[in-house]
Amino acid sequence: MKKSICITALIAAAAVMAGCGGNKTEQTTAQTTAPAEAQTTTAAVTQETGTAAPAAATEAQTEDNSGKKAILTDTQGNVFYREDCTLGEWGQLTVPYTYMAVSGGMYHDSDTEPGLFVPDEFEYGGERASAGDLARLEAGTVIGGVTVKSAETGISSPWNDELGDADPNADEGFTLQHVSVDLDGEIKLTGVVRYYFDEMYAVSSGDIMFIPDNSYAGLPIPVDITGSDNNYGTVNFDEKGGFDPDEGYTDTTYGGGICVYSEAPLLHVGNLKDHYSDRSDLYDFFGGGNENFSARAEITLTDVHLAWNDNFGSAYACTGVIKEIKAI
Repeated sequence: MKKSICITALIAAAAVMAGCGGNKTEQTTAQTTAPAEAQTTTAAVTQETGTAAPAAATEAQTEDNSGKKAILTDTQGNVFYREDCTLGEWGQLTVPYTYMAVSGGMYHDSDTEPGLFVPDEFEYGGERASAGDLARLEAGTVIGGVTVKSAETGISSPWNDELGDADPNADEGFTLQHVSVDLDGEIKLTGVVRYYFDEMYAVSSGDIMFIPDNSYAGLPIPVDITGSDNNYGTVNFDEKGGFDPDEGYTDTTYGGGICVYSEAPLLHVGNLKDHYSDRSDLYDFFGGGNENFSARAEITLTDVHLAWNDNFGSAYACTGVIKEIKAI
């Protein structure tokens, strides 16, 4: 059945990204072809507090930026300069590096700490981690034992009424459009995987989502680097809903499964019907794929793409492809 909400198109795009590594939400920006020399960034992680210790040098200290025009500054004083940017088709600017938070591995779930969750109200009452220091990421950076394949920061130019267009040469008014990284190779994680047979608001039948647990410690988390992120981390409940042709999307109810808070992004890892139709192992894992399913799992992912954008944050922009999965 055809959905009538615009957000569905975004979910479909995210699923396509997970299934075939195709167009990304932020690919309206021009891709740079001459990334700066890679730097290795490491971040010591404090598991007890769920916060990341200060990352290594986040910006080249010897770089001479005198005479350049500063157009954007993040919350930790990292400056983006107009002269370092590539101009896109619609006046947006991009640079081949970005900054992200580093997960400290904070994790809570309703199996071990039921008092933190009110499932029927979809409320989480426990602590949340803070984003902490940001790490600079670019092609070749190694973080959490994983190598960054590519990175990008997109900056929106302010509108100029006289030009009737965005003005990349303006003196002020630039805003963050997106941050993104693609990680190289495979990543093995544990956490909670959910399969949705029933359609819900912003969820298509066949969608698979994965919430890593504390195994994600040391890996990057995309955030709004120019402002506070009050929703840092992922709160996720076992939700069930539906679609009625006459009523639209019906009320969401609690499905009875595990509820989690994790200092990790929610990963959209494809659609069973659209992207894994030939994967009998996945159909077996999800019980045939004919009803909603939720379980703890160990999962190996490839083509991991992490992003935040100014439309929907990171909720629909972090994707991956399932290589292997097993119950734990």
